[in-house]
Amino acid sequence: MEEGALRSGNVSLTLMNPTEEDSGEYRCRVKKSGELLRAKNIHLTVKVHQVEVEQGVESVLLPFTTSPGLPEEARVVWMDKEDRKVHVYKKGENGSDHPKEQDQLYRNRTRMKEDLLRTGDLSLTLMRLTNEDSGVYFCRVLTDSRLMRRKTVYVTVKGRVQDQNQPLEPAPLTRLL
Repeated sequence: MEEGALRSGNVSLTLMNPTEEDSGEYRCRVKKSGELLRAKNIHLTVKVHQVEVEQGVESVLLPFTTSPGLPEEARVVWMDKEDRKVHVYKKGENGSDHPKEQDQLYRNRTRMKEDLLRTGDLSLTLMRLTNEDSGVYFCRVLTDSRLMRRKTVYVTVKGRVQDQNQPLEPAPLTRLL
């Protein structure tokens, strides 16, 4: 709330970095000596970002932009719906990306921008997509064990539309075995 809110009559509340978990009903009540002067109910819906791409595209961006100037010790971890580590970013002696902490499924398939803690652009690029990449992705920004920010992105990888003039390609046998 702004300083001097009661004096100015503006009792608006700013919710910083809202997530889908902040969705719900909020009530504001202004009382003086126990007497209710004003009341307002607000319903807040924080929409989860949804990304839809065609199977076979080279890459997709999972967007996450937050306030710049995150602490140098912050750790950024993208996870998938199966709790597999998609990408891990933290400052260290050997650079910032930590592929050894990634699940094997995502190795050499992810990229984040440079200097992301300073800029606040924590977006993740996921490359060489398949239908199995559809689902929920979570990004968490942590310092020590404290959660500072979080974001959820739903990704849908749609199957290719078949041109009626082209023959169907056989499905890879490796998925059937």
